[in-house]
Amino acid sequence: MIKVKGHVSEMARCIVDENEKIVALAKRFFQELAKKGNSMYNVMPDIISRLSDPDIGIKDEVDFKKIMRFLLEFIEKDKQSESLIEKLCHRFQTTRNRQQWRDIAFCLSILNYTEKGVKKLFDNFSLFADVLRDEQVYFIFNNILTKCKKCNKPEVKSQVDELEGKIIDRHTRDVSEDECAAKAANAIRGHKSPTRAGTTQTVRASIRKSKAHPSRRQVHDSSSDDDVPSQPIRRQSTRSRVNRRQVVTFSSDDDDDDLENDSKENVETAEECDEATQEGNDELSSPIKRKKISVSQSSRSTLRV
Repeated sequence: MIKVKGHVSEMARCIVDENEKIVALAKRFFQELAKKGNSMYNVMPDIISRLSDPDIGIKDEVDFKKIMRFLLEFIEKDKQSESLIEKLCHRFQTTRNRQQWRDIAFCLSILNYTEKGVKKLFDNFSLFADVLRDEQVYFIFNNILTKCKKCNKPEVKSQVDELEGKIIDRHTRDVSEDECAAKAANAIRGHKSPTRAGTTQTVRASIRKSKAHPSRRQVHDSSSDDDVPSQPIRRQSTRSRVNRRQVVTFSSDDDDDDLENDSKENVETAEECDEATQEGNDELSSPIKRKKISVSQSSRSTLRV
């Protein structure tokens, strides 16, 4: 006997194959397997988990639904459906994306619900409460509730109504939380761009103000910079005063002309002295001395003035 567990999911893929002969053979295989006691029930959890896996499963949702509709028709016993309901509820805890939530919820919607089946769904509400935020999953569970309401027992109806209230409350709460989170995220994203623009505008405005009206600190720095060359400026002022005094003493144009004339005369006398010394004429020595004395006296008189 060959154990089909682990490889039976590959046989289930053949139900949606392009070749019609392969599809017919795959369906014939599962029909014969369903006749072997609980064999079909035993392989169903493995088929559902593998075909709904996001890595190795079927990517097309339509093909997955077509396969599950064909296979779950062979689960006719109430005990088998009740056990599958509990197993599929636990399967929600191992899911990784929303598509797996939808696939498992679809499988739950195909099963038949009895009084014990409704109780299994009610008791395991905490296992699938988190997935009710998805709209498709919420819609599928509403279809399950309508199927459960067909039971005529009053106890089942009260339990179904209570379960319906829990499902609606949880869905509305999760949806409101998601909307608030989305609004907060959008507000944060929209708030980041204007703050950057505002900061740049404020920085530009502050730079313009600083250029137009320098701060006290800048004025103080400029004053300190002006004070640094104060000493050489004072020295220049003293020098200017000395120069002014010199200019005052020799301010008149007549005196300047006299000084120029005297200097010219001194040069001429010096040249004459040189010529006199060369010629050896002693008579010119006395007038030269007198001329020098007169020049020195005239310069002293000008200085006194």
